[in-house]
Amino acid sequence: MNRVWLFAGNVLILLALCIGICSVSGMQNALENAPVPFQVHAALTAKFEALLVDHHALKAAFEKLQFQFQALLRQRFGVRGESIDQLQLFGTDDVEFIEREQVSAPPAAVAKKPTNRDRVALPRDLPVEREVIDVPEADKLAADGTPLRQIGEEITVKLGYRPAAFYKREIVRPKYADPRVPEAGVMIAPLPPQLLDGSLLDATLGAHLLVSKYGDHLPLYRLEDIYARGGVPIPRSTLCDWVIALTDRWLRPLHLALKDQLLQQSVIHVDETPLPLQRDGRVVKARQWTYAARDPKITVYEFTEDKEGVHVREFLQGWRGYLQADAASNYDALYRTRPEVIEVGCWVTTDRAKREPTHASAGRNARQLS
Repeated sequence: MNRVWLFAGNVLILLALCIGICSVSGMQNALENAPVPFQVHAALTAKFEALLVDHHALKAAFEKLQFQFQALLRQRFGVRGESIDQLQLFGTDDVEFIEREQVSAPPAAVAKKPTNRDRVALPRDLPVEREVIDVPEADKLAADGTPLRQIGEEITVKLGYRPAAFYKREIVRPKYADPRVPEAGVMIAPLPPQLLDGSLLDATLGAHLLVSKYGDHLPLYRLEDIYARGGVPIPRSTLCDWVIALTDRWLRPLHLALKDQLLQQSVIHVDETPLPLQRDGRVVKARQWTYAARDPKITVYEFTEDKEGVHVREFLQGWRGYLQADAASNYDALYRTRPEVIEVGCWVTTDRAKREPTHASAGRNARQLS
C-alpha cells in the first residue's frame, strides 16, 4: 500500500513540475517579444534570470524524480535485479550518470522476469554446475574509459539430466612368479565375487536391468532398444537369460524371506488376478496371487499357470490364522480341510451378494453374509 501512495505522489509531482516548466518557457517568450520601457525591462530581466535559476533547479529535480519513478516501475512490475538499493553502491556522480542512461532507455528494454511455474522442489544436495555468461571486456568500460563496477549478478536455474552410459570395467590382477623355481607356480590375487560367474554382466548393469524390468515394468524388447541407443546392442535372448539367472540367484532368497515373515502374521489377505500367458502358440489365462499383511506391511506375489486352489494350500502350508479372501470356489478345499484357517469375508463380494443374488457365487456370498 505504501508503494501505491508513493506512486500516486510521484505522478502529482511530475504534473506540477511540467506545468511550472511550461510557465517559465511561456514567460521567456513573452518578455522577448513585448515592447516595454527600459526600467521595466531591466526589472523583468532580473526577475526572469531568477526564475531561470529556479527553472534549472526544477528541471534537475524533475529528471531525478523521473528516474525514481522509472525505477519504481521496474521494481514493481519489471526486472528486480537492479533495485534502488543496489544503485546506492555507486557514488553521487555515478548515480547521476546511471539516471541519465536509465531515463533515456526505451520501455521495451525492461523485460519482465519469467517466473518458475514448474513447482519442482530441488534437493539441497543436488550437484551444481555453474556457467558464467559475461559481457565483452570492451563493454565493461564507461564512456570515459573508467572500468564499470559489478553490483551483483542474476542467476537463472535450470534442471539438467545426464543420461546413463555404458563403460567397460577392467579388473586387473597382476601375476607374480619366481623364474628360479618354476614349480612354485604363479601368485595372483583372487577374483572378487561376481554377480553371475562367467558372465559379462557387471553388478551395475544387472541392478539397472532388474529395476527397469520389475520396478519400472519395462519389457525386454524396450530395454533391448534402449541399450542399442546407448551404443551396446544386447540380444533380447541374452537379456532374458540374465533376468532369469539374476532372479533365481539374488531375488529368490528375498522372496523366501518375505514369505517367512508373512506366514508369521495372524491375519493374511489374499486375492488372485488373471494374467495372459503365451503357451504353445496360444494365449491362456495364468494367475498372479497376492498375499499381504497390514502390520507390518508385507506383500508377496506368486505366479501359477492356473487358478487351482492347491496353490493356496501349498503356499499356506503349516499356517494358522484369519484369511480374508473373496468368494471364489478355489478356497473351499482350504477351509474344509484346514479348520485352523478361519475364513473372513470380503465386503465387496458381500455387497455383490445383496445386489446379485442369482450370481454363480451367491451361495458362498450368502454364507459370508451369515
